[in-house]
Amino acid sequence: MKTTLIKNAWYVVAFADEVGHRVPLGRTVVGEPLVMYRLQDGSVTALEDRCPHRRMPLSAGRITPDDKLVCGYHGLTFDCSGRCVLVPGQSNTAGLKIRRFPTVERSGLIWAWMGSADRADVNAIPDTGWLERPGWHSTRLYRQPKANYLLLHDNLADLLHVAYLHIPSGGGNEQMGPAQLEFKPMPSGYELTRVTHDIPSPPSYGRLANPKGNVDRWHIAEFRAPGFHRIDTGVAEAGTGMANSPLPVGAGRWSIVPHHFVTPESERSTHYFQVVAHEWTESSDSWRFLNSVIDEDVWAIEKQQRNIDLAPDAPTFPIASDGAMLFLRRTIDRMLAEQEQEQVAAGGQA
Repeated sequence: MKTTLIKNAWYVVAFADEVGHRVPLGRTVVGEPLVMYRLQDGSVTALEDRCPHRRMPLSAGRITPDDKLVCGYHGLTFDCSGRCVLVPGQSNTAGLKIRRFPTVERSGLIWAWMGSADRADVNAIPDTGWLERPGWHSTRLYRQPKANYLLLHDNLADLLHVAYLHIPSGGGNEQMGPAQLEFKPMPSGYELTRVTHDIPSPPSYGRLANPKGNVDRWHIAEFRAPGFHRIDTGVAEAGTGMANSPLPVGAGRWSIVPHHFVTPESERSTHYFQVVAHEWTESSDSWRFLNSVIDEDVWAIEKQQRNIDLAPDAPTFPIASDGAMLFLRRTIDRMLAEQEQEQVAAGGQA
């Protein structure tokens, strides 16, 4: 089976406060075991989480006061570049090293480049400026669905699902089904606007927005391959300007800007980091709502994965709302084909 995992890419691998000076953090990303820790100067290093002696996870070891990583099995010690600096009882450490992955910390997130280090361009990291807007707040969510990451992408690209899947949480209603769509392809992704005018508000949005009557409902989405979605979404009293409505939050309008960071763990599991930017301060109602919505998404893709595993070749049939999803899949397929060509050219296995 050919891989669906793209290596030459930046992925969110941790929230910044998960990575500390004292305890190494282990996490598998696109099938590669990573160990991360923070140096005394505040920067983060990400190394291969595999001791070259017996393949022991180095995340089960410890960090020294001078930023060294010690294997908890036999004490082999590595500096922050991955070079072995100590083998107990042996003076020669030549040739003992582990891989270091380029990392960048932005907007409370740790990004790692999982491919060839010489191709790591920080300008390719998606813009997260919404998360740093003065006066704005954010809510963090994390899940680890047991499903291929492409199913999560499908879910985020085909926003018709909101009208049905999110009825239990109050995030959707069937009046959202018919919608006006505008789609703009980009070199590494797309922009999509989905709007429904003058409909009854979905219950949770109605409770949080307090509109006087019907609402306009919008999704303004951006995808950047292979792992980022930003979706400005909300409701405002019908006819007041949708996302540009001047109505106050909680008095006719309520909106959020979820940033979805989709990081494959393996072919059958995904790290799903979500940071929701918003103008309003957190409340128990909003917290429950956001958690219910993400749980519904995870529930759906895990159900799909089970059926795919039972019958991988069962046919699927596209419908009208699948345009963005199909474009996303073609974008990922193109990146995978380029990766395969590079591997063949380098003499490796495709």
